[in-house]
Amino acid sequence: MRIHEILGAVMIAWAIYHLKYGHRHRVRVGMTVGFFGLTLWSAGMATMHGAGLMLVPALLPICTTAVGSNTTLLFIISFVTIHTAVCTATTALAALLAYEVLGLGVLRHGWINFEWLWCGTLVATGSALVIAG
Repeated sequence: MRIHEILGAVMIAWAIYHLKYGHRHRVRVGMTVGFFGLTLWSAGMATMHGAGLMLVPALLPICTTAVGSNTTLLFIISFVTIHTAVCTATTALAALLAYEVLGLGVLRHGWINFEWLWCGTLVATGSALVIAG
């Protein structure tokens, strides 16, 4: 078995486990949290989902070509800064649209079951890895 097939199987197994037992491990805090709670939750989710790892494919070729160069370090810092600014602006726009345009009532009545969506995405990605592996 190659690494793609193993990782694909792990993703599928995790989705099945989460669908079967995941609801028992969730901390229920409701939809109203303070600034500190929201900040802590956002940082935790970004860390757990590997948000910073998406920069590795873009930065790795730069880092391996001219390690130690001041221009490379400056480029990497500017790249990360632009990435952070775009992510922050996108999040702010989504929050503004949800709050001002859609209204908070949509969160109470039109809630999407992200657990099923997330597990379906894990199974689809895992299946693609097994097939492509």
